[in-house]
Amino acid sequence: MSASLVYEAKLKTDKFKQRLEMEGTLTYNELQFKVDTFYINSLYLLKNQLNPCPECIYKHVCELYNQYDSLILVYEKLILTKLSPNDAIVFKTNVNNWNTFKASEKKLQEVVFKAEYQSGSEVQRYVAGLGYLHIAQFRLGELANTYFNLTGN
Repeated sequence: MSASLVYEAKLKTDKFKQRLEMEGTLTYNELQFKVDTFYINSLYLLKNQLNPCPECIYKHVCELYNQYDSLILVYEKLILTKLSPNDAIVFKTNVNNWNTFKASEKKLQEVVFKAEYQSGSEVQRYVAGLGYLHIAQFRLGELANTYFNLTGN
């Protein structure tokens, strides 16, 4: 990845953060969440502008998914610090179910994107990758909101 893309994404993110801070309507945790997601989405868009071919865009979607997945892990750990031991057991079961779902979706994608099932279009992989990304984005949003509620923020 180009250092200039990272730099540009950081500049955009800094401006975004300054604007949010000036508005003053978010808690620290909410602000951090918005800044983190803005940065990774900005980097994704910049990569797509640089390399707009379908194969590259699909690769960028996968990278963005991995970044969302990393943030999911962060929020899962944060939530666990706020739960009682009994409630943490319930949450860990939920996390295990999420991980099972992710593994199942990955296997399904491996099957349906075999060459024998494809018409040769990279666009189909991209669309499916976006669908999977949206699931991760939703999961992260739910976890972040849960954490905000647990912390009173």
